[in-house]
Amino acid sequence: MGWKALSLCLLTISWAQKRSSRTPKVDTFRWQAAAAPFTRAVVLFSQGLYEESAEYFYKAAEVCPNSAGIHHYLARIAYVQGDYLRMLTHAEKAYKEAPNELWLALGYASALQLNHQEAEALALLEKLYSLWPNDPEVLLRLAQLYQEKGDLDKADMLYQKLQHLSGNYEEIFQSRIHMFVEAGQIGRAIAIAETLANLWPNHEIYLETGARLCELSRNMNCMVDFVQRLLRIDSANQVAWGIVLDYPEVFESVWGREVWEELLSIPSIPLEVRYKLLKQAYFVEEEFLERLDSFLRAYPMAIGWELAAHYWRHRGRWDSAGRAWKQAIALDSSQLSYHLSYFYALWQQGGGDSLAAAVERAQELFPGQGRLLIWVGLVQAQQNLWREALSSFQRAKRLVDDLESPLRELLAYYMALAEAKLGRLSTSTRQQLENLYPPPIGAYIWRIFTLRTGGAPEAVYPLPTQTLSPYTEWLNLLLALAQKRPNEALRYALQVENLPNLPLELWADLLLRFSEAEHPEAYARWKTRAKAAYPLAPLWRLLP
Repeated sequence: MGWKALSLCLLTISWAQKRSSRTPKVDTFRWQAAAAPFTRAVVLFSQGLYEESAEYFYKAAEVCPNSAGIHHYLARIAYVQGDYLRMLTHAEKAYKEAPNELWLALGYASALQLNHQEAEALALLEKLYSLWPNDPEVLLRLAQLYQEKGDLDKADMLYQKLQHLSGNYEEIFQSRIHMFVEAGQIGRAIAIAETLANLWPNHEIYLETGARLCELSRNMNCMVDFVQRLLRIDSANQVAWGIVLDYPEVFESVWGREVWEELLSIPSIPLEVRYKLLKQAYFVEEEFLERLDSFLRAYPMAIGWELAAHYWRHRGRWDSAGRAWKQAIALDSSQLSYHLSYFYALWQQGGGDSLAAAVERAQELFPGQGRLLIWVGLVQAQQNLWREALSSFQRAKRLVDDLESPLRELLAYYMALAEAKLGRLSTSTRQQLENLYPPPIGAYIWRIFTLRTGGAPEAVYPLPTQTLSPYTEWLNLLLALAQKRPNEALRYALQVENLPNLPLELWADLLLRFSEAEHPEAYARWKTRAKAAYPLAPLWRLLP
């Protein structure tokens, strides 16, 4: 042991000898005998070797059984070991040997509380408060005990005194707020925040807390007031803007459109917030795109391109949406949601090589991610790797059980198609389709898939009684082809071609099951419309 550590231990021993006003005289001979085991014990204790140190403390206690310092350490060891009763025994002994040492008295109070002797602990802390009325530790411990007992008035009085004495306003402020919120007295918590915000109007913590408390109590006027005061002292305050964007309709009614316009041009407002303000103010208006383009030229950010993608998706412009998602990924590739949205935009255009390349890149960034496995399966399905696709879908289902639309419907649709292609469309998959899609879409889909993959016409009866375009025409078309009624099949094909939003698989059936030579005009129309709807689809490589 170094000289510094030895000197510290000897000073501790010397200090402990002077600890008690009740001990008439120190037994120097006993302390000399206890010094060696006590010093060794303190060194071991400081190293965290509590079991080993206890042995030496007990040896020292055999020589000096009335040492407050030794019993204090033994109480601390018992606490670490979770033996609160033994802790209480040693803490009480230490306190009785040196009742005027505050740190020992507080240790005894802790031991009483841990042994569920709250009344005795409260009496002791009240006594200590009468002796040391301005000691921060006594005030804090007594306030906490009154809080536990439910006497919030006494607890708050002590917390306030502690605030003034210690100057630690913010930390104790949070304790007071938590106390009243936990008790369901949010009004009192708001009053505390208001008082301190008035005393220190430039301290954001009081205004932020006040705003959140008003939000919690659904007091919108109060919330708006705190937020406006916050923004006056810090126009970039994230808490304030978070609340504004959570309750835009509330602030619209207070600020009006002119204020929202002004906010968009204030440089100190964070760009992320300004993009979200732009969305709130303009999303459904034509001038939105012009403002957004100017923002993206000046401040290109992933969140801005995300906003642009949502704008185009809202209008069904999947090519523009896909380009916007691609830009967002280029600026921030760590967001899985960007990739998944980009995949969906490509899928709406037919998928193909573009989708396969995008999914492959994402696999390097997010290996084994359940939602990504669905897209891996969809790429494999487009490549006619149906066994691999089904395996990917099944793994995805095991990994993710809370899929959102439209990914949930895509998984069910193509899992059923994969099973049908492999000749094993299960009853559970059929039921899942019927439960997942609004009736009667699911009932039509599994019947269509059965016929598309070579199933017998008898397997799809009885037919659904409800009619629903284009599924009714699609099913009847496939039935007519399977039953060798080509003219009737063509009639259904001509009916269906003018319907909007035809699935890619339906276009494939028209283009692959009817001959261009026999129906050149119809075939040309189908091909033109299908290419316009799904320009990226691998189908075009199969056509003449």
